[in-house]
Amino acid sequence: MNDASCPLQSPDSIAQLSINVEPIEQQELSVYNRSVPHELYGCDIFCWLAWGAVKVTRVKTEAQCFLYCEYRDRYSASQYVVFSFSTLNEALHFQKKSVGKQVLPDICSVQTRKKPIHSKYL
Repeated sequence: MNDASCPLQSPDSIAQLSINVEPIEQQELSVYNRSVPHELYGCDIFCWLAWGAVKVTRVKTEAQCFLYCEYRDRYSASQYVVFSFSTLNEALHFQKKSVGKQVLPDICSVQTRKKPIHSKYL
């Protein structure tokens, strides 16, 4: 199954991350932070990237590039989905071509437009 179609839902999955497993530094990834227009909801969602690793066995980890997509729910609370990719290029392609077409759980387009999430909150 393609990782891009399966947002990671479990906080336990996120807890296994270790930052900076690739040569590119986390600070350098910030140049790819951006608001992306969402075709289904008519509002911008904020996307940002992070390097990490996922434990695949007790002794083996696999480097991943995580794309976080943030938005607001009906209570104006921040919500997100995260997608994982093997390479930065895969993540950037997905951000450019597919993020704006994904179904986002609990999104409220009114609140997301009213109080957009920006990089200053990271």
